[in-house]
Amino acid sequence: MVEQTPSPRDEDAFEMPKTWKRHLHPRRGGAPGPTIKPAGPGETELRTQYAGRIEEVLAHRRTDPALAAAAREHLAGRTVPLGAAVVAAIPEAELSTGEMTVRFVDAWVTTYGLPFAVQAFLDRCDIGFGSSAGRGGVVSMSDSRWYFDRARLEGAAKRLRVLLAAAPDAAYRDVVELLTPLRTTPARQVISAYLVPTELDWVAACCTAATADQHPRQLLLRALGSPEHLTLLGPAARISVADCYYVENLITLAEGVGPAIAPYLAEAFDEHQDESRRRKGLLEVLGRLPGDEAFRLMLERAENRHMRAALHETMQRYPVRALRVLATATTGGDATAQELLTGHLRANATLVARVRQELPAEVRAVVEKLSGADDRVPEASADELPHVLVDPPWARAERNPKPVVLKGLVVPDEPSVAWAPGERDAWLRTEIANPGKNSVTLEPVPPPAQRDGAWEKRIANIREGVALEPFHKEPYWQAGMLAKGPEELVRPVLREWTADWSHRGLGTTGPWSPSSWLRPLAARFELDALPAVLDFARSRPAHGSALLLPFLSGEVAGTVAHWLLNVDSARETAIAWFARHGRAALPFLVPVALGRAGRARRAAEYALHFLADQEGEDAVVDVARGHGERAVELVEALLADDPESLRPRKKVPTQLGVDVEVLPQVLVRGRERALPVPAVRHLLTLLALSAPDGEDPDLVTVLEACDERALADFGWALFQHWWQHGAGPRHAWQFAALGRLGNDGTVRRLVPLIQAWPQEECHHHAVRGLDVLSRIGGDHALRALDRIARHSEYQGLMKHAGELLAQVAVVRGLTPRQFDDLLARGT
Repeated sequence: MVEQTPSPRDEDAFEMPKTWKRHLHPRRGGAPGPTIKPAGPGETELRTQYAGRIEEVLAHRRTDPALAAAAREHLAGRTVPLGAAVVAAIPEAELSTGEMTVRFVDAWVTTYGLPFAVQAFLDRCDIGFGSSAGRGGVVSMSDSRWYFDRARLEGAAKRLRVLLAAAPDAAYRDVVELLTPLRTTPARQVISAYLVPTELDWVAACCTAATADQHPRQLLLRALGSPEHLTLLGPAARISVADCYYVENLITLAEGVGPAIAPYLAEAFDEHQDESRRRKGLLEVLGRLPGDEAFRLMLERAENRHMRAALHETMQRYPVRALRVLATATTGGDATAQELLTGHLRANATLVARVRQELPAEVRAVVEKLSGADDRVPEASADELPHVLVDPPWARAERNPKPVVLKGLVVPDEPSVAWAPGERDAWLRTEIANPGKNSVTLEPVPPPAQRDGAWEKRIANIREGVALEPFHKEPYWQAGMLAKGPEELVRPVLREWTADWSHRGLGTTGPWSPSSWLRPLAARFELDALPAVLDFARSRPAHGSALLLPFLSGEVAGTVAHWLLNVDSARETAIAWFARHGRAALPFLVPVALGRAGRARRAAEYALHFLADQEGEDAVVDVARGHGERAVELVEALLADDPESLRPRKKVPTQLGVDVEVLPQVLVRGRERALPVPAVRHLLTLLALSAPDGEDPDLVTVLEACDERALADFGWALFQHWWQHGAGPRHAWQFAALGRLGNDGTVRRLVPLIQAWPQEECHHHAVRGLDVLSRIGGDHALRALDRIARHSEYQGLMKHAGELLAQVAVVRGLTPRQFDDLLARGT
């Protein structure tokens, strides 16, 4: 749950988060920036590494003689700032990264002190190169009034500003006095104003002379320190697309100018929100500005989903301001403000009660009106609720008793196969990718081939891993050959054959998928195909679990017991497997349930509980009796315990990302009572923990106890909350929950969004929306999937919708044609 604000705070103070510290260009007396300490070699040691290159450049015919003379004087020991700047420029000439300039700044500070470093850097800003590649000597750029080599100099400028912001008062005053006569060009004036932005008159003079396209613009923006500076800049104060690409500009502007920057940030958002990096920076800074103006500007743009998500965060940060501004906007007929205020009142009831009397009268009237209009259904008592909502397993103390191990029990080695009526024939007719001489045909497996030399060679190649063509390595091709090959050749090879089930080329449904082409292999060769089938099912239980339905063995029973306990996506198949094999599975499970402690024993114990409910406890005890009276005692004790204690504890999210109070009530069946707030939190936890494609029995129990229409309304509100709060992946379960909670009304609301999302660069949400439709099922959802699979203009959506429909057909045991007929008639 999102934590409610515990108490009012000073909502007019600008609080800078720690994550901004590294981006901030600090000013003296302002928020602290990154902590740095000059390090590395002294200047003499540093320049010695480049002595040869320095001499080469100083002797170059294009090098300015005055610069060369200053450099030689400095190298001779006279400590000349201009000469130091020339020497520092030379190693940087071919790099263009600024790294060497930063190193020389550190060396100047440690060798000569901060004032020398500032003057040398200012001189360095006037030095350029005789060619773009940096090989044409060094030249003076002092005549270029706005010259500033940003790539090579910006990092060093920030380093000096950070050092100056934290310098002793006397050293800072010395630098200001030093710079005063050195501000001889417009570029030097901006650089000086940037280094010591406390000199507001210097900054103001730069603003008066500035135009929007002047080169040191980034430095000037980071020097601004008052709203008046924005006024002086005039049109040049508008934040350009380049300005907002670097969040350090926005953060430093906000820290220097304060809330007055809000209209400029809002305007920049309107114009430059198309790129995520710019959009994120603008919203992050705008949302942290104190003052009503910034909040109102965000509210005016709340129809934009990105702005709305940022506004929700701002409401949590400044909850009293949110009350005041939203209430005022509500009185003016702003429906969005009223919607936001209603949720805000529910989420912050304690805070509202505390500050109610401090609110202006007109605001208090709106708050009281909306609070009184919130007609809630009475809450259900604990005995009217499913047990999991009263005492959820994650709230209980975990028990870890030491299990009693009965040694010497052996799992039978007696595998068998049990086909459902017509199942084997249906599997034999499964359409697969049937390899031909020069092509592949999608069709059922043809009759077995007769043995001859060609087939002996083909099967031998598969056994030995020999591929005459690249596609001979593909599992579908090998499986197709094995499925139609001579039986006496295939059986011994199939017992050892497997594939790389993690291969990205394997499909999940249809003729190219192992879930299809393993069916005829299993139907034709039965137990000889079990190793490959079992290997695939274990690797991909969501797609391969159904292949184990006919098989019974120790390994199969252990695998299915594991799915029953631990794998939501295969739980339905596990239940079907136990329904088919029933008592016949018990001899394979009892020895494991009484054996060595571990995951296998835990799963077997849980499976015995399941079978005791299905077949009766006597059936389980009878099998245990074959292992002696001690086994009977242990099994009886096991069955007397709570099976829920065996279920693995899932990691419960500490933050659900939503306030229960802002969501509609969940009514129980009959619609006369509602789940209490704690029970709703437990429901949200169950939804967060449940796999989208699995079945959690606790969640099923809860949903059956609740009103279907109320669940659908609750689910849609939960989805909207997720969407309006940024639609982040961390809480994407709030979207996936629609698949469990939704109904036909949900489908009608969701389909237009799915169709629109790809145009809004939200294709991944559209794909997830198709998954939700598939999970909802029913006539409306499947018809919607079918329309998208046939008519969507986006190939990715068409393909995924088709795959989901194919999965539904497989689950229902229908051929594609039969399923199409059902869709045409209505499901």
